[in-house]
Amino acid sequence: MPIRGLDNVQRKVDRLRKALDQRIPKLVQADAIRFFRSNFKAQGWQDGGVRKWAPVKNKKLRKGSVLKRTGALMNSIRAGRASWNGIQVLAGGPGVPYAQAHNEGITLRRQVTIRAHTRRGGPVRTRRGRVMRKEATVGRHQRRMNLHLRRRQFMGQSRDLNILFRKTILTEIGKVMNTR
Repeated sequence: MPIRGLDNVQRKVDRLRKALDQRIPKLVQADAIRFFRSNFKAQGWQDGGVRKWAPVKNKKLRKGSVLKRTGALMNSIRAGRASWNGIQVLAGGPGVPYAQAHNEGITLRRQVTIRAHTRRGGPVRTRRGRVMRKEATVGRHQRRMNLHLRRRQFMGQSRDLNILFRKTILTEIGKVMNTR
């Protein structure tokens, strides 16, 4: 004669195993993507509070958000593989090669070759007012490039994210265990 309670426990264990293998990693991955995208709304890195990103120095680019002019960087955050052993969240790609540079910060010091080109003519503002500039030919030359992108982290390990993961896992386990 089969024991009724044991059969019910076995079904719950099977559902829990399936949730741990399939559903929970996908839910945790979705939480991570939402969290990383919310950093753009918060304009800083959330890790036990919000560390605001440094403001943009260029006055022309200062309008609006720091890393969110077109939204391409934020929209490049996407899901990779997800299993119980780990989740993968990706950012960047062919249209957004600067994602890693913004997240980690970078200093470039190199010599760049400028190709020969023709500079267009047209009206130019000067101190005396508007002046018409003639077309000019610029020869090939080299220029030293010193570029420093400050670290504006939007992805990585965070205490707030770990708390969110724990809450999602425990909620999902509670749902699985409470269903019949």
